[in-house]
Amino acid sequence: MKGFLGKVLLTGSAATAFLLAAPSAFAGTGDYNGDGAVDDADKQIIMDARNTVAGDAGFVPAADHDGDGVISLIDVFEFAKVYKAANQ
Repeated sequence: MKGFLGKVLLTGSAATAFLLAAPSAFAGTGDYNGDGAVDDADKQIIMDARNTVAGDAGFVPAADHDGDGVISLIDVFEFAKVYKAANQ
């Protein structure tokens, strides 16, 4: 079913599956190791996790900024924005 702006609306079990697969509330913060800073250690974590998918060893759910289940170049770019803002 198509919804507003052509987006697909999920209902029933599809919506449940999406919610269960969604990244944590802390996704996108960039502080993957929980030390309170977005720094080079976090940069190394996302670079090591790049090209992993949910279920792979090394997949870091918090580094999946767009929530698509893949740590891709898009997630690295999103991290770069957060990193830059945190280190100005």
